[in-house]
Amino acid sequence: MPENIGLIAGSGDYPFIFAREAKKAGMNVVVVGLKGITSGELKNYASAMEFFRLGQISAPMNFFKANGVGRCVMVGSVAHISLWKGVFPDLRAAKLLLGLKDKKANSLLGLVADELAKDGIELVNSAMLLEHLLAKNRADSSRQETARAKRRKDRGRGITGWKARQKTRFGP
Repeated sequence: MPENIGLIAGSGDYPFIFAREAKKAGMNVVVVGLKGITSGELKNYASAMEFFRLGQISAPMNFFKANGVGRCVMVGSVAHISLWKGVFPDLRAAKLLLGLKDKKANSLLGLVADELAKDGIELVNSAMLLEHLLAKNRADSSRQETARAKRRKDRGRGITGWKARQKTRFGP
């Protein structure tokens, strides 16, 4: 039986790319769309899709549970201003937001990840099915690094001034 993978989708191409790859991997994609942010065309790649207002937590969690989702990803863009403007939190979200230490996006995303875990849904790396599309770790180049390129790289590492001159004159 195929796995039902949850997709909390923002805007852009990334949700479509993830959904296509999940389908290729034999998964059923269960999409939580954000009203006014997520494209409705994502329904073409989903086994189930429902839209929720930004700030709702209980209803999307219940939707995932009703569709047998045990793992999910958060994919796509949500403008930072959207995270706080026009948000209509449900009771669960309101309680959580009151305890939030700051209004940074990472804090908010961490809060969502914690709530997913409380409901038995694991938030997984959004690149889990996309490794073949990502750049490799190193560029394959047989070109020798020039002294100028070496100085620029060192400057990027914070090696400047006398240390950089000594390193250039006397080697690494």
